[in-house]
Amino acid sequence: MPDFSLQTVLEYRHSVVEGLEIELSVLLNKEQEIKEGIEQLNINKENILDEMKDVQKGNIDLNHLNQMKDNVKYLKVKIEEQHLALEELNKEIDAKRQELTEAKQEEEVLVKLKEKMMSDFEEKVKKAEDAAQDDIYIAQAFQRSKNSKSEAGNV
Repeated sequence: MPDFSLQTVLEYRHSVVEGLEIELSVLLNKEQEIKEGIEQLNINKENILDEMKDVQKGNIDLNHLNQMKDNVKYLKVKIEEQHLALEELNKEIDAKRQELTEAKQEEEVLVKLKEKMMSDFEEKVKKAEDAAQDDIYIAQAFQRSKNSKSEAGNV
């Protein structure tokens, strides 16, 4: 088998693809963490709102109620911040997916080129083997013909 002259380039492209896949995986994990964080903030907010309803039923402690309202406001701000962070992260994820797609396409071009080169090489080898086999058949036929003539002359 011949050496593929662009093998080092192919290996480099493959390592780039693997690196991008890891980077995308990290971003996707980060996305999941942010989503879980938003979910937890929402749960905390709902718990405080439920508690506020209970606090408002009996003797109202205004200080406690105001503290709870401040906590809800704080959680709303944090939730909004997390949504903005998620939007930015989604842009990064989209960009990384695009980068990964392009890198995979570049790698695939080299893979196809390597496959074509190997296919061409195998085809040349097959043709050479077929030609050698034809030469053997021709030589054998010539030898038989020569032997037949020599036997006919001896009779």
